[in-house]
Amino acid sequence: MSETTTGRYRVHPVVDEATGCHNWPGSTQGKGYGKVVREGRQQQAHRWYWIQRNGPIPAGMQLDHLCRNRLCCNPDHLEIVTNRENQLRGMAPNVVAHRENRCRRGHAMTAENTYRYADGHRTCRTCALAGAKRYYARKKAAQA
Repeated sequence: MSETTTGRYRVHPVVDEATGCHNWPGSTQGKGYGKVVREGRQQQAHRWYWIQRNGPIPAGMQLDHLCRNRLCCNPDHLEIVTNRENQLRGMAPNVVAHRENRCRRGHAMTAENTYRYADGHRTCRTCALAGAKRYYARKKAAQA
């Protein structure tokens, strides 16, 4: 049985009154986003609902779930953003650390404790020093 947006097995989102999310009850893709089949092609449910209400998503842009619920198809909970903005809004450990201005091991990324590179990325000096010490200790042990 296939879930389509045009066929007789049409699936409708379930509205959560508390959050306002329109949760997708049908199949999901690998990362937890709702999946629809439209004209024989799979598409993410939230993207399909956005396009139906607001039109196409501009090239190079993405939809960000403001509610942080991947099953939500409510276009009011979505916003068009760049890939970088979408990633910076995420909850990945390295992104959270970046927002909190610390490295992934918890060291403060102050001017004194940060290497800055021309391409814009930065490295924690404390972690870099600890890594160099481990490297030279392994190298010295291998020579012994």
